[in-house]
Amino acid sequence: MQPLIASLAAEQQRHKAERENLHDEADSGNFSPAQILAYMEQRLSLIEESIERQRDAAAAYLDRRQMAAYNDMLNRDLRRARAELESWRASGSVAASANETADHQIPPRQ
Repeated sequence: MQPLIASLAAEQQRHKAERENLHDEADSGNFSPAQILAYMEQRLSLIEESIERQRDAAAAYLDRRQMAAYNDMLNRDLRRARAELESWRASGSVAASANETADHQIPPRQ
């Protein structure tokens, strides 16, 4: 299990760095709802890529039953991330229709 744990820990660090870089690049002021949506879409893409790397890493070490349980967990994480994007899409649409000229902030780093 040590190689699996090391691989997943490395992926976690990689993903954290990618998300921090994305946030730092975007965190330079106020943005339109469209710009925030673009940020959130990029964020989801990073999450999807990380989940695929986690699946690939685990596949080398887990048996079929373990892999199915792990996939269930990763799929829950992916559904949550997609739901967050949909929530931002909905809230951005509301904000845009309420005030087209308002400045908006990207969500806090998570």
